[in-house]
Amino acid sequence: MKKIILLLFIASFTNQTIHAQNTWTQKADFGGNARRSAVGFAIGNHGYVGTGYDANFYDDLWKFEPVSNVWTQVASYPGAARFSAVAFVIGANAYVGTGYDVNNNFNTSDFWRYDAANNTWSQSASMPAGQERRYACAFSAQGRGYVGTGAGAAGYLNDLWEYDAVGNSWMQKANFPGAPRYECVAFNIGEFGYIACGAFAGTIYNDFYEYLPQNDQWVQKANYPGAGGDAAAGFALEGRGFIGTGSTQGTYPVDFYEWNQLSDTWTAKADFPAPGRAFGTGFSILTKGYIGLGESSSYFNDWWEYTPDTLFNGVENLNKAEMIPVICIQQSIITVLNHAALEPATLLIYSVDGKRLASLEVINNNASLPASIKEGIYFYRISTNNRWWSGKIFLNGE
Repeated sequence: MKKIILLLFIASFTNQTIHAQNTWTQKADFGGNARRSAVGFAIGNHGYVGTGYDANFYDDLWKFEPVSNVWTQVASYPGAARFSAVAFVIGANAYVGTGYDVNNNFNTSDFWRYDAANNTWSQSASMPAGQERRYACAFSAQGRGYVGTGAGAAGYLNDLWEYDAVGNSWMQKANFPGAPRYECVAFNIGEFGYIACGAFAGTIYNDFYEYLPQNDQWVQKANYPGAGGDAAAGFALEGRGFIGTGSTQGTYPVDFYEWNQLSDTWTAKADFPAPGRAFGTGFSILTKGYIGLGESSSYFNDWWEYTPDTLFNGVENLNKAEMIPVICIQQSIITVLNHAALEPATLLIYSVDGKRLASLEVINNNASLPASIKEGIYFYRISTNNRWWSGKIFLNGE
């Protein structure tokens, strides 16, 4: 099949011209009762929110359709009703577990798999014995799920556990390097996972760490500059992380910040436009982010959509002696132009929600496009010799 790519260049260690969006829009209120500490996740073009607490424990699950702005109740969570559970997504399935359950069993370790296509649940392997917890955090990366931190029988935790969906098994990985804590924010960008903030015995943290699954290593990144580091909400979009709301354990700030993966810098963005809160729920769907629910003086069921600044559009102050790699595709062969001086190189291709779809070695300026990459919008990164260039591509077929 013949492929044609139109390229929008994003970044090459230069200043960028940015077209501002940076706006919040109120959407239809969440379909269930107002609550805090609900799980949220996105599969494809839809978001899902369920479980949680408002003096009652919940096991319901609701599907959000962003185009029609409609919430629809779907199959309830089959584990005990609970709050402060976690969720991560692997492929077309979500995995929901841990938390504090309605039977007053304190912490739980069970996990259940949600098949969105068939609207069905099935039980997955629980975390190992002794790993029950509440207020943990979770992310997915490179086709596996990760659960870490939280509060368990032994107190506050800083461990990390990896879930393998193929083997339906758990394995302990390198501990989160920050202090033990709970009520963190977690998300993934491409092949990396991230954990930020949290609290422990009255101490509120603003540190931020990147996890590399292929090396089982953590790298500390720039600290989160916001105020509400306890029980904040966050999501990732197009190579950027977003965190806001949360608590100082006395106030409920509404500041909101964007983290740039390439530059490791935080930038203040438009404040969350509703009352401040902790224990809200956040996730992203395609090119939009969402935050809602939570608690301050009362419980909330409002739902807000965030439109970020568009990605970098154009380049200023470029070193004229530097040739920028450009990619084009014909007959499923990727050719990297202006690249002769940059061998060897790796070309990574991501979906618009930041999932890595392919890692290709560029040999003699060429690589083969996987058959799984269909028509649509993608992001790429070319990396070589500790440098990288990124861009957006529009792929059409005939």
